[in-house]
Amino acid sequence: MRIYRKTISNLKIREKILLSNIRSRIHNTNRPNKKTYKVGPTLIWTEIATDLDIFTTAENYTNYIGFEAPFNNPCSSKFLKKILKHKKMRMKKGTILIKQATPKYATNIPVHFCAYRIDNRGILSIFDPSWHRADPGVYSTTAFYQSLDAFKISYVHAENEHTHYYQSVLPNDVFCQTWSLIWLMNTYDTVELPLPNKREDAVVHLSQYISGFSKTVLDDIDAYMALFPTYKLDGNDPSVAFETIIQKIYLILGMM
Repeated sequence: MRIYRKTISNLKIREKILLSNIRSRIHNTNRPNKKTYKVGPTLIWTEIATDLDIFTTAENYTNYIGFEAPFNNPCSSKFLKKILKHKKMRMKKGTILIKQATPKYATNIPVHFCAYRIDNRGILSIFDPSWHRADPGVYSTTAFYQSLDAFKISYVHAENEHTHYYQSVLPNDVFCQTWSLIWLMNTYDTVELPLPNKREDAVVHLSQYISGFSKTVLDDIDAYMALFPTYKLDGNDPSVAFETIIQKIYLILGMM
């Protein structure tokens, strides 16, 4: 599962999955006049400015908008508010990657994944699998929202009527990358992502999503792995890793 999480957290791979999904939906849709969201840049928030290099310079990732420190300065030279309000960002959707400061030589880099859509009116909707209005959640990054306020960027939470949040049902749910990507897979903005209410429901939902993404990667394994840094595989064969995941999930669902 570590290989799975690393793969689905890779920004290039997430974009490829989304782009493939959009092309498929457009090709097969029965509603050709329905406007769809295009894949927009990743919004990357890092508490330390140099941490941006981990995801951009180190992996040659270019399709992003970075937040500029200090975050309490609304006069950022990157004009983040203007970028997000620009008409070119309308009907775009993408990943939000949040990274707080970690020790200099940490081997584990904890990040939190959210997602966004900007509709044709310019309204920014944020899907945060760890957020709920009565409980921001253990994975929620309060400083990220504070920086949005500092830049005077207005936003709404995409799923704000629920009584709990997606990552609260299963103990130690570390699948924000999966919840956020499956939410983005919805080409249109008219269908909510089902919220599990019980542990059994959450297991079924996540198992199906993880299995689906694993099959997607397996179907074009060479192309996906060409985007993925080899060292992150820890010497594992990616085909074997994803096939094993699918088999184990099949057994889990079969026993439920």
